[in-house]
Amino acid sequence: DLYQRQIAECEDELMHKVWDNTPWMIDAYTGSISRDNERYQEIMEWCRDQFGPEAWPIHGKPGDWHCGGATVHGWTWLGFATKEM
Repeated sequence: DLYQRQIAECEDELMHKVWDNTPWMIDAYTGSISRDNERYQEIMEWCRDQFGPEAWPIHGKPGDWHCGGATVHGWTWLGFATKEM
């Protein structure tokens, strides 16, 4: 899975702080992260409705899901606390 390939063996403390509590990661096509992008906004809203507020691990805010801070060619990492999510 994505977490095992990208984060588990990584020696970067910040990456572990960001992703260790939401290790069930996907690479989702979100399109642009601009406020005008309906797809991105709908995905974020759906996650909030289903799983509650987004975690902000680097700021100490807990939560069961997290959206990565970088979108590359429309693809964004999303992490979840459990596989079932």
